[in-house]
Amino acid sequence: MTVIALPVITERPLARLLIESTLDIDGPLPSDLLDVSLADTLTAASDHRIAPAVSRRLRAGATTPDWEQAFSAERHQQLFRHMRTHAELAALGASLSEAGIEWLVAKGPVAADVIWPHPDMREYHDLDLFVGAGDFERALGVLLDDGCTLVDRNWPELARTMRAEIALVGPYGTPIDLHWHMAVPRGLRRSFRIDMAEMFSRSRTVTLGNGREVPTFDEVDTALHLGFHSAQAGASKLMWAGDLHYASLSPGFDAGEFVERARRARIDQPIAAVVNRVRSITGERGNPELRRVTTPSGPWSRAVMAMERRATFPSLPREGHSGSIPIAGMRPTGIGSMAATARAAMEIRTLERRVRRLGPQDRTLHHDVPDAAARRAYFRIVEHSAGERS
Repeated sequence: MTVIALPVITERPLARLLIESTLDIDGPLPSDLLDVSLADTLTAASDHRIAPAVSRRLRAGATTPDWEQAFSAERHQQLFRHMRTHAELAALGASLSEAGIEWLVAKGPVAADVIWPHPDMREYHDLDLFVGAGDFERALGVLLDDGCTLVDRNWPELARTMRAEIALVGPYGTPIDLHWHMAVPRGLRRSFRIDMAEMFSRSRTVTLGNGREVPTFDEVDTALHLGFHSAQAGASKLMWAGDLHYASLSPGFDAGEFVERARRARIDQPIAAVVNRVRSITGERGNPELRRVTTPSGPWSRAVMAMERRATFPSLPREGHSGSIPIAGMRPTGIGSMAATARAAMEIRTLERRVRRLGPQDRTLHHDVPDAAARRAYFRIVEHSAGERS
């Protein structure tokens, strides 16, 4: 592959290395990379969830043995997780199918094997499974019968928050998120209009690296899911930018349909913000059709784009913030966006103060509160939502 010019980041050798790793660029390493410490490079690669991709880049650029050894360990850990996830998926997917439950797998193994250029580039730690809301309780029972263990066990909190996922651990130790909607917090489902039934109806089958065929979202919905997930997390990591970049290069990706579906789901504003970040790092390597994704009108969107011009992406250790909170707070209306951004900023400050005072806290959802009435209430609401258009 030919090394392309990335003029925006030439003064930041570590940022250049991270971007080149994400874009699968080989050739000589940035000459001033020697001025960067291995510790900072490991930290930055870990922060952006691309340490395995950096490992490939360093091998292609012939760096020093200590660097290669440090990053080789990251790559081997990811390959181990990838093989373990394949084993989990083979068993659990078969059980769901045998029970007559329609299911899809997203991100994780699909991103590594099907979307990114090489399976040892895309770091992931968990397995995301989607089932319809009407099948959710039964699917959870199938997974538990198959040897999975509940992580989210606080049923009153689940019923109160009505999150659209439950966390488990698979028989082989893989963290699993079982979803009935891709907008996990209840507030997001109220703000956006994402039709999961339509997404299921458009699903496709792909072949993973181990030869196993699995169901997943179609090419456009895959890109929308990856972009929406990135936006809700503030689009702060290069791995998420790489997700949307490579998804948009898939042969079945249609930019016009991508724009139209984002508009119908009212997620066009956060998607545009993520696409803006993708285009800022990909240059001529990106899909030119993504130019169809334009910044929506409105004062809040214009304000976010203005903040983006001042933000540092990708952010590095000891640098300022990456402007992630305004992206995570983007909603269909300006008032909704401002309110969501203010809430997010307040929650982060509250959490930081609590951690400084008391140290890291256990997640409330992980507390073991086996309340049968709350459990029934949670699944009753989930099942009711199966008949509604989100």
